[in-house]
Amino acid sequence: MTVRRFEVLFVSILKTVAGDRVQWFRAEAEMQRWREEWEFKQADFMRTISTFQRMSSVWGELGTVSSAPGSIAYSKKQSAMYQEMERHAKELFSKAGYSHLTDGKILADYICEERAKEEYVIAELSITEVRAYTPLQ
Repeated sequence: MTVRRFEVLFVSILKTVAGDRVQWFRAEAEMQRWREEWEFKQADFMRTISTFQRMSSVWGELGTVSSAPGSIAYSKKQSAMYQEMERHAKELFSKAGYSHLTDGKILADYICEERAKEEYVIAELSITEVRAYTPLQ
């Protein structure tokens, strides 16, 4: 093999390795964005359930404060509606496999535990060190 062919082959290999590294880092970044979006969806669902609980409680309290029969009936109706929405949301969350989050567990703690699991850790990219190349004269 001539020196020139060796140089061309070596440069080609370097470009391939560099391209693979760029592709790997882009894939890693995409995976991290997907994981973050997944965590946002869980947080949104938990906030929705919490909002339904709070609205049910507020409407229930309004029913005890009011003296007009129509207001009491309306507030009880609204409270029951939000209770049903909360129940349905918890049911859907449980069917999706997240029932452990509806038991009052803090989402940040759950996310830290999930991120620490071995199956979620990305193996480091192992590329051998390439030393500076000086062409032969």
